[in-house]
Amino acid sequence: MRVALVVILYYGSLVWYLFPIDQRISWEGHACGFFAGLLAAFIYKNKGPERKKYKFETEPELPDDENAYWKIPDNPEVERKHETTVTVRYHYKEDDKESENK
Repeated sequence: MRVALVVILYYGSLVWYLFPIDQRISWEGHACGFFAGLLAAFIYKNKGPERKKYKFETEPELPDDENAYWKIPDNPEVERKHETTVTVRYHYKEDDKESENK
């Protein structure tokens, strides 16, 4: 927050010199520079160095997979393809202490 406040105060104070504050400072020169800068920015906005193209932008996309996770329906009533059933069986061992007591 402090840095943002300092930046706003510093650059905000530059705007005030567009208006006549001191008779010794040419406000007309500052105003003309401001408008010339805006005009130059508008004219040259689409010119300059090309943006770097990353590998993921130039590679072709893979074909859609019908079983992709984002295509699985959230509705449990809809039957899903290739659904498998898993059965878990637990086998408990008796403790050694319990077997000694018997």
